[in-house]
Amino acid sequence: MKINMPVTNVEHELEDGQPLVSKTDLKGITTYANRAFIEISGYSEEELVGKSHNIVRHPDMPPAAFADLWDTVKSGKAWSGIVKNRCKNGDFYWVSATVTPGQGRRGNRRVHVGAPQADPGTDTGSGKAISTDERRKRNHIQQTQLFRENQHV
Repeated sequence: MKINMPVTNVEHELEDGQPLVSKTDLKGITTYANRAFIEISGYSEEELVGKSHNIVRHPDMPPAAFADLWDTVKSGKAWSGIVKNRCKNGDFYWVSATVTPGQGRRGNRRVHVGAPQADPGTDTGSGKAISTDERRKRNHIQQTQLFRENQHV
């Protein structure tokens, strides 16, 4: 596994608003990234699309987490978890990601990665901690909506 450098200790907090969305093929090559994903990552669309999604992998993330992610998705199931991503300049941000297998218009298999643009442990309206069940419920509803809206991409 390539270790992405540089790395800083500067955290970027995600704002409420448009969720982060990216899509890959089954080899992990990015096929789509929405504007919010591009902006938080610090990479241009040209630097992301057609390249390995690992470009945003933070070295603090254990390889076993991604092995579990890919094993789950390749078996046809959705995967959810907290992921620490690395910005181009080495800063980082946390996302509560949901990764789902899918199929493109031409029948080719792809992977949809979605992450709400907010701290996964707080209520975005009040800033208070929310329960894991409530967080999962909100995340599921939002990801289902995103998936439906972005099926054409």
